[in-house]
Amino acid sequence: MPDKKLVEFILKARTRGFDDLEVKEALLSNGWDNTIIEQAFASLKPQFKYKTKSAFILIQTSLKN
Repeated sequence: MPDKKLVEFILKARTRGFDDLEVKEALLSNGWDNTIIEQAFASLKPQFKYKTKSAFILIQTSLKN
């Protein structure tokens, strides 16, 4: 489970216009552990789940066009 305050910090930094690399560098320079930082960023990535193979193929096909 990622640190909730760290996740909130990342979200606030994004809304203020900082990109993820800038946020990560700032956290590392302030003593945060890289593993904890990566867990927080990973929790913010969308989790896509395809129920069928055809849904995946359909999405793939639409992206090519």
